[in-house]
Amino acid sequence: MNKNRTIEVFTVYATYLLYVFAGNLLISIRAVYLLSKGITYFQLNSLDSFILICSFLLEIPTGVIGDRFGHKVSFQIAMLLKAVRFFFIPQVTSFYALTALASLAAIGDACWSGSFTAWYIGKLKVTDTSSEHIALFSNMNIISSIAGIAAGFCGGYISEWSIPFGYYTAATLILVCTIVLCFIRDEKRKKHNLKDASQEKSSTSNVTDIITASKNFFLYADSAVLSIVVAMFLGYIAISGIDNFWQPIILQKTENRLAVLGYAWVFIRIGTLLSALAVKRSIVRMNVYLFRYLAVAVSITALIITAVSQYWLIAAVAFALHATAWVFFSTLNDGVLYKHIPENAKVTVLSALSMLYSIAGVIGLTAFGIIADYHLRWTFIAAASVMTAVFFCILIKQHE
Repeated sequence: MNKNRTIEVFTVYATYLLYVFAGNLLISIRAVYLLSKGITYFQLNSLDSFILICSFLLEIPTGVIGDRFGHKVSFQIAMLLKAVRFFFIPQVTSFYALTALASLAAIGDACWSGSFTAWYIGKLKVTDTSSEHIALFSNMNIISSIAGIAAGFCGGYISEWSIPFGYYTAATLILVCTIVLCFIRDEKRKKHNLKDASQEKSSTSNVTDIITASKNFFLYADSAVLSIVVAMFLGYIAISGIDNFWQPIILQKTENRLAVLGYAWVFIRIGTLLSALAVKRSIVRMNVYLFRYLAVAVSITALIITAVSQYWLIAAVAFALHATAWVFFSTLNDGVLYKHIPENAKVTVLSALSMLYSIAGVIGLTAFGIIADYHLRWTFIAAASVMTAVFFCILIKQHE
């Protein structure tokens, strides 16, 4: 690897590390900070529902930007939008202003989706082998985990001093990342001509393919496979519904010590990281179905403890166990589902499942937002109830 190539690779990794750190700097206190602006729990979840729906609708239009103007341009737009949003969050005080900023988040998420991964792989790969692709994705996950843990921990302490300063710092760091990437060459793009244009699929065609392949998959899949889909759908309802509420319920158990949320975030991220590594290293030796039952049982128990415990440390560790168990459970299920999807329909069916889980997320955010406005603790009891339904779904005998 020559010197220029080494510098370029180092710059890509360093920029990604800095971007993830900046993007997660205030993640451990985001929910309680937005709630401090006077919005309700339902409105808090509504903001995330809005982002989820808009990102879903904008996925194809923003994909065209990446194809036409280059993937780097697409995710640089996403970076700029995030920097602008972080800069204005401390200045807005109404739900409607926050919704306007959420629209920037939706556009940014859609621009980032797919474009960064495509550019990252194209920029860093030396050969076109599957093993190298796996290694690059592994590096991304490691960088993301390390940066996310460090950011959440630092953000908790910064928040006790000045939350606006934390957002302005994050916005500045993201802007620096955007500028640095301007000096890295973009991938070579194929010029479009009439012949190329005639061969391109329309977005309508893509959606039709997804619907057709998904219909065939769900019509002919056996009950064991369908039970996994239902279990994952219910699981995403529960997970999405309470994702914003671990911060306020833990903070209630302290004397409003925001730094505590940084510790809780570290517990959660380390737990999920270890869970993913455990699945990767032990999958060939484990009884998949037994561990799925155990993971759901741990999740249910942990959610109840989070709700009823009077001590923030116990609640934080319990919620981290719940998050860890969910990563373990969903990873195992994804592996089983992937095996049962026909080779000629994997991409379209996986896209359909992603859309289905997005719908579950919106349902969870809406329903649990309503429950939280009535009583915050009951959202965790409700989530445990939904996870109990998940447990019964996977009692249906599975086959290899």
